[in-house]
Amino acid sequence: EQQRLTLKVEEEQQGIMHKKLKKKEQYLKSKLSKKKQAIEELDRQIRAIIEKVTADEAPIIVSPNKNASPAVDIARLSGNFEKNRGKLPWPVDNGIITGKFGKQQHPVLKHITLTNNGLDIATRKGETARALFEGKVSNTLYSPTFQWAVIVKHGEYFTVYSNLEEVQVSKGDDITTRQMIGTVYTDKDESKTE
Repeated sequence: EQQRLTLKVEEEQQGIMHKKLKKKEQYLKSKLSKKKQAIEELDRQIRAIIEKVTADEAPIIVSPNKNASPAVDIARLSGNFEKNRGKLPWPVDNGIITGKFGKQQHPVLKHITLTNNGLDIATRKGETARALFEGKVSNTLYSPTFQWAVIVKHGEYFTVYSNLEEVQVSKGDDITTRQMIGTVYTDKDESKTE
C-alpha cells in the first residue's frame, strides 16, 4: 500500500513536470517563431537594400586616386575581397562560432530545422564589432529583435553585422578593414552576447 501511494505521488509529479515541459516547449516554439520572422524580415530588408544599391547607387570609389575609373576601383575592391576569402579577419577580437552557415537541426527541438544565412559568433560583453574589409556603409537598420544591423558593400560583395547595441558608422561612410562598426548587443534575459 505504501509503495502504491509512493507510485501515485511520483505519477502526479511526473504529470506536473510533463505539463511544465509542454509549456516550456510552447514558449520556446513561440520565441523561435518570432525570431525566425525577425530574421526573415532582416533578410528581406537586406535583399531590398542590396538590390537598390546595385541598381541605383553610383559606383563606390574608395581609392584616394580621384582620377581612377570607378569600374577599376570596384573591380580592384571586389578582386581583393575575393582573393582574401578564408583570410579575412574576424569581426570581433574574441569569439567562437555558435551557428554555422546553412541548414541545421535546432539544438533543443530536434524536429525543427533552422536556416542560417550567416555565422553566429558568441563573444564577451562589451565586445566591439569591426569591419572585415574596406568598403562603404550601404545602410543601417534597427529592429527590437535583431537590434542594429550594418550592411557594408565591398565592391560586388556585401557583409552584414547584426545584433549590435550601438553603431559607430552611418550610411554612406567609407570604412577601412578592422574599423569599429559598433558594440555587440548582450541579451540580458539569456546572458548571451552574439
